[in-house]
Amino acid sequence: MKRQSPSDYMRCYHGFSVQAFGPTGLPMAGTVHVTRYQVAAPLERDRLIAAIKTVLKIKHTPPLHSNYDWFAFAPGDPIQTHEPFYWQSIRRAFGFKGSPGEMQAVLRLACRLGRIGTGKDVAGQPAAAPTLAAYAKQFFSLDCNGFVGNYWGLSPEVHQSNWAVITPTTEARVLKKTTGGDYWNGWGTAAVKTLDYIPLTPRRAADEACAGDVLIVHKDGTSWSHIALVDHVTWVDGNQVNWRVVEYGESTSESNFDTAADNHIKPFRTVKLVQGPNKKLGVGYQDGNKFKYLFAAPDSLFSPATLGRCGVTAI
Repeated sequence: MKRQSPSDYMRCYHGFSVQAFGPTGLPMAGTVHVTRYQVAAPLERDRLIAAIKTVLKIKHTPPLHSNYDWFAFAPGDPIQTHEPFYWQSIRRAFGFKGSPGEMQAVLRLACRLGRIGTGKDVAGQPAAAPTLAAYAKQFFSLDCNGFVGNYWGLSPEVHQSNWAVITPTTEARVLKKTTGGDYWNGWGTAAVKTLDYIPLTPRRAADEACAGDVLIVHKDGTSWSHIALVDHVTWVDGNQVNWRVVEYGESTSESNFDTAADNHIKPFRTVKLVQGPNKKLGVGYQDGNKFKYLFAAPDSLFSPATLGRCGVTAI
């Protein structure tokens, strides 16, 4: 099956529909746009969890970074679904790493629990926002490695530097710390499974470039500062390609989305790919004080993320 393009996956964050039910079963519906960059919302996450605990009579909050369990509502509940809801989805949705599917699930939870609406929620806390759109605008966002990881169905929390370069020593440290199930430095189960697909293979010539390839930005020759995807690649000549870059490195506006002024799906442009300063890392192009290295897409057969990562729904 042909993979969805990076630009089409980006569109899934803009204008997705949600059908939900409130605490009394009253239907709620809306269209949601996720446009903000790196907005963490731990307070609202904790208030949502407090409401979950009230309805499901859960005594203790699970350790969110390491808990891969799920919960569901009883038959006949106003939420009108028996589907599982995952703690990891809640954690990522409020921590700028969620997929559109995870955000949609959390919005339905927020409606059911009275976090969206007026008055107070099921735990007696004031509601957070009057509508689905307002709630998503206030509490949901994404960032660059979140988008790239989600597009390839891998971890959205592996730092961009590790997509480009990761040493055997670092891998050994990661695996030593996670073998016993401990959470350390972001390397949860999905991130550990992503080690099978990184670091990426550098592209050596312009005619190797393909849609879904990964641009990783080296700033001032010292730090890896950004990661993005290329979309709809055509070859102009031996050194030049025409493509657009799809990235989540800053916020955009609803009115600018999918226009020439969009910060997420950039306009098509022709670039000349040349050997980078670090010859081991192949070709790319200079952009001010940044060199943008081009890497081959990961050898991932996973679909763009909905729930779970690396082919496992709960992680």
